[in-house]
Amino acid sequence: EKKLPDLTDEFAAQIIPTAKTIKEAREFLLENIAGGKEEAKLQAVQNAMTEGIASAVDLPVPESMVRNIGREEYGKKLMELQATGSLSPDMIQKLTSEKIVQDYIQKERETFEMLAKASIGIAEILKLENLELPEEMLQQELAQLEAQFQQESPGEDLDTDQLKQAIRERCETKVVFEWIEKHCTMEYV
Repeated sequence: EKKLPDLTDEFAAQIIPTAKTIKEAREFLLENIAGGKEEAKLQAVQNAMTEGIASAVDLPVPESMVRNIGREEYGKKLMELQATGSLSPDMIQKLTSEKIVQDYIQKERETFEMLAKASIGIAEILKLENLELPEEMLQQELAQLEAQFQQESPGEDLDTDQLKQAIRERCETKVVFEWIEKHCTMEYV
């Protein structure tokens, strides 16, 4: 039979090093749970908006666009795994073979086609609604990602042109999502 520890201030400091009391530890844990729920809700809303925009686009997606999105998503997954230390550099190198990347793109083709349609739809909404992309938003995002890259990959060269394009697309998506939230009715189920 296991014995549970007493809920003391010493125990609080063991589970949450910054907590001095059990009350502080409890508040910290509750805030993290609430933050996680809010983040999950935001992600669900963004996914629903992305899928909604994609479903409104009724045209064939260029194969090159599907492949590019697939390569980007595959690269993101590898970078996440590398950042967590889950994969060695040798393993990462093996996982970047053209056959493995193509297999991944084929397996996730529907998702990448949906993302491509959403990208086309987002660009169309920006144009039709004359939405402006604030320059300070681009600069702030660029500075954050450059700092993060330097922290995670010191000494490596950063492809700033490719990064700027990715940031522009992310900011455009953010602007469109904000516009949708302001001008459309959303129903949470």
